[in-house]
Amino acid sequence: MQRIPLLTIGCIILSVMVQAQGTWTEKVSFPTHRWAAVAFSIGEYGYAGTGAGNDSALSDFWRYDPKNDVWQEIASMPTVGRYGAFSFVIDRLGYVGLGITNDNPDNHEHDNELWVYDPAYDKWGRKENVPHLVFSYGTLKSFSIGAHGYLVAPYNPSNFFQYDPETDTWTPRSNYPGNGGIGTVALSIGNKGYIGSGFGGNNFTDEFWEYDPETDTWAQKADIPGPLRDYGTGFSIGNCGYIGLGWGSGVAYNDFWEYHQPTNTWRQIADCNYFSANAFAMTIRGKGYVGTGNSYSGREFFEYTPDFSGVQLTQQSTHFSVFPNPASNTLMIRTDIPLIHSSTIFNSQGQAVMKYNSNVRTIDVSRLSTGVYWIVCQTTDCLLNTSFIKD
Repeated sequence: MQRIPLLTIGCIILSVMVQAQGTWTEKVSFPTHRWAAVAFSIGEYGYAGTGAGNDSALSDFWRYDPKNDVWQEIASMPTVGRYGAFSFVIDRLGYVGLGITNDNPDNHEHDNELWVYDPAYDKWGRKENVPHLVFSYGTLKSFSIGAHGYLVAPYNPSNFFQYDPETDTWTPRSNYPGNGGIGTVALSIGNKGYIGSGFGGNNFTDEFWEYDPETDTWAQKADIPGPLRDYGTGFSIGNCGYIGLGWGSGVAYNDFWEYHQPTNTWRQIADCNYFSANAFAMTIRGKGYVGTGNSYSGREFFEYTPDFSGVQLTQQSTHFSVFPNPASNTLMIRTDIPLIHSSTIFNSQGQAVMKYNSNVRTIDVSRLSTGVYWIVCQTTDCLLNTSFIKD
């Protein structure tokens, strides 16, 4: 790693790029077989439900506790079962809507319901219906950015919508310009949304598009590498997105690819340990989770742990600082994020020299040699990182 010259003022704010492949670990299986389910995370837990299994659409929901590796059944959606639904999280509430139901699986227009789940009370509430949309199984994709949710419904003349929970209303936004209409993958990284891959216009596509809610514009980014596919899945950790699994020309895949947002680059990471399509995905406490789908058992569940052993300078970010800087004996962490899961200090060669697996805000750095160091703090939703000078 190239050395960075010392600066005499301020501190250098950095972004982190995963350098190693990370690891996949098999966790306890999902309780029942299913595919085309939805999943999201709120706080310390993951939530998954709906989907298709045993020749019917399902309405049950389950909570995953990563600390104890346990699934627990929670309140089911108080409506008909569905698969191919969409979901997103806003302000610690989970929203689930649309989907193909048991009532009439060939009618792709009749169910425009939107429901909200409050984990504090384990209760569901009905919201205003989503605007009348034409959709089919595998076409609805969603993500959330800040205080809004976003939904792509590519079969519609107006195909991209923003949901405002304060007014319980949907507003059309600039149409998604990509070619993929079926089996795309959607996720968000920071304050941007991303959609890519899928099948459309009689062909697979490797396109990857970025949505900026501030300007309501789309920008095409670097194409997704690897085999062309649809019905893949994706999640995000820090400033990286991850896409993998899926179908391609009748073949199921288990590969995964990491997108580094600051540099608009892709690289292959470790393959997941099962082949599947129509799987769900979510991120909990800085780790990725994928499970179920059109696989051997339809119950597999895996955890991805990124390897933060390398730190690379990329671009500036905000909302995190340390003081004093330079520091002689004690380093204080300043951030408005209430919970830090771990803090790791790297030297200028990218080697980890100190690590705390707790919510520490004061670190003894007196034993460190003089030089430039980087501290990386992992929170529930993102990575915070900056440099400091040790006197």
